[in-house]
This record gives sequence, structure tokens and C-alpha cells, in this order.
Amino acid sequence: LTTRWVKLVKHYFRKNIRFAFLIYGFKALVFLSGLALILAGPAYVFPAALLLLPSVLGLARAGWRYHVVEKQFPEYRQEMRKTRWTIIFLEFLVMFLVLYNIAKAKRMKSISWRGREYRLG
Repeated sequence: LTTRWVKLVKHYFRKNIRFAFLIYGFKALVFLSGLALILAGPAYVFPAALLLLPSVLGLARAGWRYHVVEKQFPEYRQEMRKTRWTIIFLEFLVMFLVLYNIAKAKRMKSISWRGREYRLG
């Protein structure tokens, strides 16, 4: 998801980009709250586990996605296995990357694509 595409979505579908910001912002807040509770001490392990559960399920979903792709392309299995855990754990970074792209797109006045400059306002 590039900042250029986020800017286009923001320009033409304002309600959708606000919804995306709320969803990914909430996911990030829940994840960071779970991490903060783990650091707060052993008395908060159960609430932290509940807050981290969506992220753990996201890791499981990423693992399943990886497994399906590996089955579909057996000729690339050896290459894919070298980066398996990196691909799966990128699930954590996606929410922060989307939030960054939305914030950056808000400040952009134009986009450059294939050597042309487009003003979007």
C-alpha cells in the first residue's frame, strides 16, 4: 500500500479513508496497550493476553496465508522458507505502515506518477 494510492483513496473516498484510519488506529492502540500491560507487571497478564489476541490471530492468519501460497507454488518452496518468519511477522508492522501512509497522504498536495505531477488538492 503506497502513499500515492492512499492519497487517491483519500481524495475520492474520504469516508473510507477515515474508516481505515479508525480501524488501523484502533488495532495499533489495542496492540500497544497489550504490550504496555505486559510491561506493567504479572498482575496484568490476563488483560494483556486479551488485548494481544487480535494480533496473535493476525499472525495465525498470516501463517495460513503463507502455507497456502507455499502449496500453490511448490517450485519456490526453498526460497520462500528462507524468509518465512519475516513474512509472517510483517503482519505486526502493516498497521503502523498504513497509519503512516494515511498521515502522510493527508499532507500531500499532489502525486507523481510515471514522471507526471498530478495536483489533487
